Amino acid sequence: MWKVVLLFCLQLCKSTAESTARPIYMVTIPHQIHGGTMEKICAHLLQPNETISFTIHLLMEREYLTLLEEKIKEKDFYKCIEFRVPMSNEFVGHIEVRLRGNSFEIKNKKKVLITPIQSMTFIQTDKPIYKPGQTVKFRIFAMNEDFLPVNEKYTTVELVDPRSNRIGQWLNISTNSGIVDLSYPTTSEAPLGMYTVTAWQEEGFSNHEKFKVKEYVLPKYEVVIKLPETVTIIDTQVKVQVCGKYTYGKPVVGSVKLNFCRRTLYYWLSTGENREICQRFINMTDKSGCATQVVELEGYALNSMGYESSFRANAELTEEGTGVTLQASSITKFTEILVIVSFEETPDSYKQGIPLKGKIKVDQADSSPVANEQVFLDISRSGMAETQVLNTDGNGVAFFSLNTSSWGNSTVKLEAYYKKNKETYTHGLISPRYRGAYLFIKPFYSKSKSFVKIQDFNGELECETEAKIITDYIIKRDELEEGATFVEFFYQVVAKGGIAVHGRLQTPLKDGEEGSLDFTFPVTSNVSPYAQVLIYTILPSGEMIADSNDFKVKKCFKNKVELRFSSLQELPGGDTNLHLQAKPGSLCSLRSVDKSVLLMDSSHELTADVVYNRIPVQKMNGYDYRVEDYEQDLCFNSFVRPIQKRSIYHFTHHSENDIFSIFKSLGLKLLTNSDVKKPVTCDEYDYYMRVSDSERLVIGAARPNLAKETVRKFFPETWIWNLISVGETGVIDLPQTVPDTITEWQADAFCTSSEGFGLAHPIGLTAFQPFFVELTLPYSVVRGEAFQLKASVFNYLSQCIVVKVSPAESSQYNLEPCEGCEYKSCVCADESKVFRWTFTAKALGEVNITVRAEALNTEELCGNEVVAFPDHGRADTVIRKLLVEAEGVQKTTAINALLCPKDDHSESKTFSLELPEVFVEGSAKASVSVLGDVMGRAMQNLDKLLAMPFGCGEQNMVLFAPNIYILRYLEATRQMTEQIKAKAIQFMESGERLESRKEKKFILSVQS
Repeated sequence: MWKVVLLFCLQLCKSTAESTARPIYMVTIPHQIHGGTMEKICAHLLQPNETISFTIHLLMEREYLTLLEEKIKEKDFYKCIEFRVPMSNEFVGHIEVRLRGNSFEIKNKKKVLITPIQSMTFIQTDKPIYKPGQTVKFRIFAMNEDFLPVNEKYTTVELVDPRSNRIGQWLNISTNSGIVDLSYPTTSEAPLGMYTVTAWQEEGFSNHEKFKVKEYVLPKYEVVIKLPETVTIIDTQVKVQVCGKYTYGKPVVGSVKLNFCRRTLYYWLSTGENREICQRFINMTDKSGCATQVVELEGYALNSMGYESSFRANAELTEEGTGVTLQASSITKFTEILVIVSFEETPDSYKQGIPLKGKIKVDQADSSPVANEQVFLDISRSGMAETQVLNTDGNGVAFFSLNTSSWGNSTVKLEAYYKKNKETYTHGLISPRYRGAYLFIKPFYSKSKSFVKIQDFNGELECETEAKIITDYIIKRDELEEGATFVEFFYQVVAKGGIAVHGRLQTPLKDGEEGSLDFTFPVTSNVSPYAQVLIYTILPSGEMIADSNDFKVKKCFKNKVELRFSSLQELPGGDTNLHLQAKPGSLCSLRSVDKSVLLMDSSHELTADVVYNRIPVQKMNGYDYRVEDYEQDLCFNSFVRPIQKRSIYHFTHHSENDIFSIFKSLGLKLLTNSDVKKPVTCDEYDYYMRVSDSERLVIGAARPNLAKETVRKFFPETWIWNLISVGETGVIDLPQTVPDTITEWQADAFCTSSEGFGLAHPIGLTAFQPFFVELTLPYSVVRGEAFQLKASVFNYLSQCIVVKVSPAESSQYNLEPCEGCEYKSCVCADESKVFRWTFTAKALGEVNITVRAEALNTEELCGNEVVAFPDHGRADTVIRKLLVEAEGVQKTTAINALLCPKDDHSESKTFSLELPEVFVEGSAKASVSVLGDVMGRAMQNLDKLLAMPFGCGEQNMVLFAPNIYILRYLEATRQMTEQIKAKAIQFMESGERLESRKEKKFILSVQS
């Protein structure tokens, strides 16, 4: 084995000598490039001692693309070329570099992955949930990974109901500025459940969005449980707050029921019984809308391991007067760890001579900082150890800087701790602990001990600014040419998987070997959300020194969209202006919905995170396995020496602390004859892999004028749903009439233009008046059945008022006063009063219920307070719709028929719909469902049944054969795509090869 290693070392010395005599070249390209897009490749040539032909080719399946062809004459060369990748299916291609001079020829080739580009398609509905009979409005928009709009053509857009029926279909839909606007009116008998909108692109890709159809009543308020982030083992009590707030921002008055529990770990108990520990509390909210409860923790078995590491709070808030109840739940962590120490922004390798800088963060269990306290740092290496005592600042952070000059090639262990734990253990019990942090720092390889280090940056880089990158370096003088006065560095910024920025800079040499330099680059959406910065230089000896660092960039877009209302609060039915600003020529999608809708489901909102999460690559980290460059293991060869009992294995350690690993971490393929890899070392390990116990690593308004009387009858759930062009100025003001709902309207917008996509920050407008009446209604009632109609009168004036409430008469229903009820009452400041009637519906369908509340001009006192009579807004009338359904038991009759038209002829069939002699008048309804493919539902998602054959002969064929029939069916029904076909062929080829190998060993009989 030592002969092998010695031979390798001699070969390495020989190749190094040759590389110094020849020019040094270097080519970088992303390991994954996208067909149909522009990509960059950077080429570098140093020390050409003669005229050199420098060419770079991209080798594809059927194409041979020349990226660079230069004749270089005795002058250093550096150039980054932008090229268009040909359209292609997913394919492993090659980058080939050739250098040819009079006395030499160099050829190098590396694999790259070429993938087809796929635009990002989004589907946005105006709201996430609908009632039967409402119209579903949705928009489809597409853009590429640079956030530029793509005018896609969708072969099919379909809407599928919960029963897998296709109820809506649009064919060959094209976008305008990347956007298409569609809608679908649901029926009053629409099935309840989850619906799916699917958009199919010409290439066969599909995108989905779901929404729900449900019978619901919008919640008028939100319930929030406030808990501490963490409860520790030494805590004796927990403060729990349950708060209610109306959507227009005022507190809810009502009663609260709270359950505070700690669940068992059922597998821990031998009986498996539920021994959940719970306490139940009942309380009333205060003027702030909150009920506060202090929970004593004595009975919650905090030191037992048989319970979950969390507490669960479930609460019900019942609105006073109406009896409307809403629920909420929350979980808080439980831990025995009192203080957590972690390393932040500390590298896992050091460069000898450059100080190792880092941070130690000390937090309590609830993430609050341990400020102005001591923390200890143990540094151990090669039998040497020292301890530093550091002090945290007001944020619980302690900074350290370690001198690495004497560390040599040792691996250094860093241990940070606040207090040492007492080593005690009792079975089934836990005790308080302090968590420390451990970090092993390995030396970064450099043959000459020359290094470069990019300094860290705290926080995120802001868009539309210049990022300043500061770099320290150590370069040994004997590695430079005699008389050198400067060193030239090169930098690249990798973002979204490609080379976004590149440049070069010279820094003058100063006395000594150490120095620093800085450079800037523009921060735009092109380098968001991560800018991975690389800096390097190549020494005359052929050695490369380099470093990289990742910088978080705020998520931003080129198209800056601003959205704002003319005021934050308006009267219901009042006028407001919506100001919209974007890039000139932008097409903008505007939306504003009732906050109550988002209280039911806000998971489908379009945010910057949602958009960025669809980018194919946010941050590079290594190569795709298909283009990995595997090398021969020089240390282990099982054929040279057979393995004996208790033999010694030799493992090759490919260090992750050399120049090559930096480029690989950025996803850049590196083709070079420069010195970039650490020499291979072969370590010996016991075959039985005896490993010592290791410790766990922790790495770390002015008041508006009120009308004397208001009538409110317009209560949409979606207020604004418009497509607007901002024109050549890029600015537009849209006059709007505020709906009559007392609530907060949340508005958002996105815009597309030739310059890119933009997303506005969500804004809100509160529709509010200080005196109003609200009805508490169910989703529907049955004709002839009585229920209690409740009207709540709210007074947010500064004084008490006397109110009179009266309903309007109607032929559609009967309204009777309840026994003992009065409809004239005092309502004082920030209070409400509920009035009741017995309601019986007489008509089917939607009926209008009208209730009027007015403030009376009277000299009566409310308690000891003088009654106020408002000059404006003294009366409020509300008109609400209520769905009345038919009485009786529903009966459904189904009639089926099979129509088989021949050739191009049509066929029709007449059905007779006969009603029974006795039925509820007005309740008869009919619906028709047509299936164009009788087997359609059964065969849906058939491509998911394609399977990779494996196993013995029979098992292999059981999985192999269905692939053939699935392919035939998909082709016959025109559901076949290139992706499905390629997948099926790959599976069948694999199965065929497996079967062939088995036939060589066995006689296999297969009956079909």
